[in-house]
Amino acid sequence: MRNDIETVDAALKPLHSEAWQALVDGVRDYSPDLVVLVARKMPRLVEALNLSLGDYAVCVSDHAIPFVHQNIKGARVAIVDDIWNVGTTMLRARDRVLLAAPREVQLFALAAKNAETALESGVNLALPRSLPAERHRILVDAVPRALRCVAKPYDVDFPIVPCTIRAPFSSWHTCWQWLSDKFGDFVHSTVDDAQLKAGVARASINLPRVGGWTLKARLYFDFKTGSCNFVPMALAPSLSLANDYPKGSFSRALFDAVSNTLEKQQSPAQDLDPENKDGVARVNTFCDSVLISDAFLELCSGLLQKQSLEPFSVSDFGIQFGPAARKRCEEIAKCDFRQITYAELETHFGSEIRSTPAPSFLVEEPAIAHRCREFLSQGLSRFGLDALIQDLARAVGADDPDAYSLSRPYSADEIKSDPYLRLRLGFTYEEIVQLFRKHYSDVWHPSRLPELIVSDLLDTFIDHGAIVPTFTLHPDKCTRVYRKGEANPRWDDELTRLLFTLKKMPEVERTEVLEGGRTRIAKINAILALSGAYDTALTTGALERGNVGMLLNSVVEREGTELTGLMRRFGLLN
Repeated sequence: MRNDIETVDAALKPLHSEAWQALVDGVRDYSPDLVVLVARKMPRLVEALNLSLGDYAVCVSDHAIPFVHQNIKGARVAIVDDIWNVGTTMLRARDRVLLAAPREVQLFALAAKNAETALESGVNLALPRSLPAERHRILVDAVPRALRCVAKPYDVDFPIVPCTIRAPFSSWHTCWQWLSDKFGDFVHSTVDDAQLKAGVARASINLPRVGGWTLKARLYFDFKTGSCNFVPMALAPSLSLANDYPKGSFSRALFDAVSNTLEKQQSPAQDLDPENKDGVARVNTFCDSVLISDAFLELCSGLLQKQSLEPFSVSDFGIQFGPAARKRCEEIAKCDFRQITYAELETHFGSEIRSTPAPSFLVEEPAIAHRCREFLSQGLSRFGLDALIQDLARAVGADDPDAYSLSRPYSADEIKSDPYLRLRLGFTYEEIVQLFRKHYSDVWHPSRLPELIVSDLLDTFIDHGAIVPTFTLHPDKCTRVYRKGEANPRWDDELTRLLFTLKKMPEVERTEVLEGGRTRIAKINAILALSGAYDTALTTGALERGNVGMLLNSVVEREGTELTGLMRRFGLLN
């Protein structure tokens, strides 16, 4: 843990470490009974930085609010976020908490884009002045960059299974070699230089799709401790909001145990209020993933071994669903459950209500998907996905609710009345896959499955804080969707190496290269990558004799990052 703290703290240096301490001191002085951590990143930041927000305070994610009404009633509640942007999420968390009759509620944040608005809304700011635009960008980018050096997922929606890396595997090279040999094209990595220097790495394994489901696992390696957090993910086209799990399964018992901590938990799915419907959707997602956990982990038994008999980390489970749900989970985990057969898994994944996605129209909007299609037709998948979520963010008014410009599913008046609704609009996994299937042209690897490309890109964007998964709620079901996050996708490895190269050149040569030396700088970077002079996760490849470049699968497992092409798109080369 100490190494994690040092790694994350170093990444957050530009964010004023004294401000983080001021935030902690403000929360502790308030002496809360319950601390609600807003957004997906805050639980990870608190854990990674070992922030103590109260000697006796219970800490939960804002996702846990519908499960902790009994903890909130009559309690002093602190709602904590790192940065106040528009304030929609934090104010919604406050309103949800107030419905459970707390004794008092206070809001706390590290900093604000507009301090005046935040202070008027009652937020206690560690940095009381508005962040300048550049400072705001640095903070927004630095947080996900720091969390990428922690061997745990950014996303808290799934079970985390702590494992030990089996001998003789002890490095990223040996682990990646095993994964590549075992899963071939169905495994990809999202490793960068900063992660390798911190002794961590990440990989994702995809299984063939069943009934439209996305079945995958993310592996978070920590080579300092010889451990790996294994995260199974079963993503349904639609969520039933019901206990449709096989009889006698742990998932069935877990669904009942957790959903029974909700208020009005006995209501039919169509009668649930949005708060409880969202809660049940998260229980569905978690239990779906638990259902495949043991079978998926068995595929990796040559590399990983579970650290305990617990089905997953109950402490992380408690952050997501609250202390009452955690207690019930610990009780049922002691019981014996039968082994679920493959036929039962097929039936579960093939059920009609789960395999039929909820309707969506966003990809039909020309103003949203047009740029994405253009980039995909040029073979620029990363730029295509970025354009898709950026254009959606503009259409829904992500940075300003008054800029909402869609006619459906919500009117401008509905967004004005409840700005949070616009943050529930996004693209389903299947919609993104279909866009890639129809429009993407991959000249290097034309046989690569579109769903594998999309899986790779979504992992990368989520890790960078550029995409946020959430749920779109419908009358009788809901679907997991993806919208824009606060940060933007980055090319840290590529640009760092570019700067390294340019700084080593005499000024005359540097000017000559920047004015038109694409081939020359590509060869220089290839030499650097092979020489070991610069510590990098990148390697090189060549299309043909005399044409050297940084290529897909030999560099960073993603398209659109050939270095000299990147320089040209950024206007650094003619």
